[in-house]
Amino acid sequence: MIDNVWYSRLFNVHAWSEHKAVMDLTDHVFQSLTADQQAAVIGKSNNKGTTDLYRVLRVILVDQYVSWKMDPELCTALSRGRNQWVVGSRYNGLHLPYRTLEVIDMLVGQGYLDKANHSYSGTGSSTDNRTTRIKPTDVLAELFAKVGLELEDLELHKDQETIILRASGDADDSKAKDVEYEDTPLTNKMREEVQAYNAMMQSHYVDVASQHEPFICRDIKLPGSKGSTQQRIGINASNMFCRRIFSRNSFELNGRWHGGFWQNIPKDMRRDIYIDDAITQEVDYSGLHPTILAHEQGHKLSGDRYDIGKLIIPNMTEDEQRNAVKLLVLMAINAKDPVEAFRAYNAKAPKTLKHVQLKALLEAFLHKHPFLETSLCADQGIRLMHLDSLITTEIINTFVSANTPILPIHDSYIVKKADIPKLQNAMSEASLKVLGLDLDRETKHEGMLGKVTKAAKRTDGSMKDDNFIIMKYDLADKTKGYKERYTLWKSKHL
Repeated sequence: MIDNVWYSRLFNVHAWSEHKAVMDLTDHVFQSLTADQQAAVIGKSNNKGTTDLYRVLRVILVDQYVSWKMDPELCTALSRGRNQWVVGSRYNGLHLPYRTLEVIDMLVGQGYLDKANHSYSGTGSSTDNRTTRIKPTDVLAELFAKVGLELEDLELHKDQETIILRASGDADDSKAKDVEYEDTPLTNKMREEVQAYNAMMQSHYVDVASQHEPFICRDIKLPGSKGSTQQRIGINASNMFCRRIFSRNSFELNGRWHGGFWQNIPKDMRRDIYIDDAITQEVDYSGLHPTILAHEQGHKLSGDRYDIGKLIIPNMTEDEQRNAVKLLVLMAINAKDPVEAFRAYNAKAPKTLKHVQLKALLEAFLHKHPFLETSLCADQGIRLMHLDSLITTEIINTFVSANTPILPIHDSYIVKKADIPKLQNAMSEASLKVLGLDLDRETKHEGMLGKVTKAAKRTDGSMKDDNFIIMKYDLADKTKGYKERYTLWKSKHL
């Protein structure tokens, strides 16, 4: 029985395994089907090892094993629309056919899966509209318990495309459609770069040392309502696959690196990430997008770009107003007009402001930096994301060539503490190559598992320069769960 249809993950069409335990499970389930069902699965060739639907059966079982392993209460969302099961699509690497749904229905009929049918309340309704949900029954769970594999023992990204082109929206837009495209020397080169990164990272261990369980839970808003549900995010080696996602039918818009659990955990938890059981640090570019826009206008931003010199909003501290200006400017860079920027600000800010207040803040910022006036509220974000994706790719290529692990978060990067000098050099060289400008950088943290105890003075002696801010933390013991996960990984990989 599926108790919460919103507590779900997407069906993974790239889930695969050639482990004997998985093949034995697939054969056991196949043998339990009726004679007619078996005939439908193996087809006329009577060669169940190579025909599509027997192969589909294994994909379904691996995918459902993932859900069960993450949480027995977790269900899986999948579409029953024919256009979601295109055998020739580059986004369907294992070529699962529309008849995959037929095999799922067989498993439902045989008591292996529970199913909640899709719901549809009409175009424009987002509260009730959802796709079909499935979940392993107790019968299948008993079989899963005998498999004994960890998620990293499975191939969860078999033949998965790493260069994604979307029709509209940005990379985080769940409604944006993936677009088919013809390969070019550029797309082939980009794919090779991402594949090389993913392959390298398989030989390195990444985890959150402060977490006893191999996942975190976060609340996500239910579509079209004020309610929310929980989402589980795996925080170990099984959730590190990266892709580049381009937008608006163009390989010159967006292109950022997406994937990897480190992009989806709370910012303050990133300091707890260990790579190969070594402490890490995160470095980013200071005010990257405003700096690029200023550079394109022939100017250089200096000092604290978000300090507008006077308090404009009543009942706000200087720090609160500075943070408000920073968020507003970032929203304005991505927005097409001021109203869109103000709405985006209020959707993300901890405290909403009236549009007239936001207008005053934006005008004060532009009074300080008048050369940015034509760049704000002009839909510049998607283009700037492409530029920072080119910088990120240069940095990653440098680290891959040296077999040195690195975790990209758009315009910031997490590496082992010992690799900080290498990262600083790579960031300098990459920004010079892409922009002709050596961008300022900021070291975000040092240490793990503790509260801030001391903030080092900034390099110029002021407290308003964003460059090279170093935060020190009290160290604490790694959790038992982390130690066990790392020991298990070492036994299999080292």
